[in-house]
Amino acid sequence: EILVRDLRLLVRRGSAGPPCPQTPLDLARHQHGPAGRRASVAALAHWERGLSLAPPTMFAERVAEPLRPRFWTGRLVSTALPRAVDTVAAAHGVSGSTVLLTAAAALVAAGQGHRTAAVMPIAGNRAAAGLRSLVSTLSQDALFVLELPEDRTGGAVFTDLLAGAWPAALAGYRAAAYDPAGWDALLERMTRERGAEVHPYCCFNDMRL
Repeated sequence: EILVRDLRLLVRRGSAGPPCPQTPLDLARHQHGPAGRRASVAALAHWERGLSLAPPTMFAERVAEPLRPRFWTGRLVSTALPRAVDTVAAAHGVSGSTVLLTAAAALVAAGQGHRTAAVMPIAGNRAAAGLRSLVSTLSQDALFVLELPEDRTGGAVFTDLLAGAWPAALAGYRAAAYDPAGWDALLERMTRERGAEVHPYCCFNDMRL
């Protein structure tokens, strides 16, 4: 997207604007330096804490034979849903993306009989000003962990989850930049320790962002 934007500006204005203050090489040097390594260790610690609270995977049991073709796409078209999401988000002081993420996590957990959901939203990792125009792949999986409270009275409603979901989502996005090799090693170790494959296998990507 950044490259296409710059090409359009170059054609229309004769200039793509100032260069990005960082290059991929600068980013790699930071990631392999002391500060970058500390950040990766902290991010992976967040993953370990979150995964230890959740089931090893969200979909442990096969419920049907594999279909052909293997990968399917479904689409829900609704004019009411965007308005409802915006209304709930405004009423509870959270983002619309958090509302959708929380709903997806709650549905997965309830549908699979889990009290805790672990979902991997896609993080762009471009919050830092120096990275916003960097032509490089920065997105990685974040970890969002949501615990469904026990509802003994039957009076719980979906919006009860949002107060805790908002900080949980922020924590996940802040811990979404890490060494992929370290991430692989972490999941392999946790798999050995728990005796079952540890991986949520449940992703969320808000394409509106």
